[in-house]
Amino acid sequence: GASADQTENLLLNKLSAAFLDPQKAHSEFGKLAQVKVAKLWETLESALTKPRDEAGMKKLQDDVLKRLGPRSPLLDFVKNLIRRLVDTCFGLDFVRHVLQGMMDDEEEEFA
Repeated sequence: GASADQTENLLLNKLSAAFLDPQKAHSEFGKLAQVKVAKLWETLESALTKPRDEAGMKKLQDDVLKRLGPRSPLLDFVKNLIRRLVDTCFGLDFVRHVLQGMMDDEEEEFA
């Protein structure tokens, strides 16, 4: 509903603030939220929950980019997002909360 949309918008504003161009990042998050790719958000969340070495992160990034497809306009944004997900300054709990909200929305749409 409207309340969930407002909450999601607020969370996206907070996440977007960590990017060089917050307005563009917010727009990109919105586009990414509309992408209907199975397990996309779960895969991104796993970047936070399952620490990996550099090779493991490269494999995760390759997996996400493959799911999006080679022509996706979101490829650069997702690469940047993955770099931030492994940055401890970004805040694991905060990002996990946002990703959980996105996964909940995704489950509702596929139900």
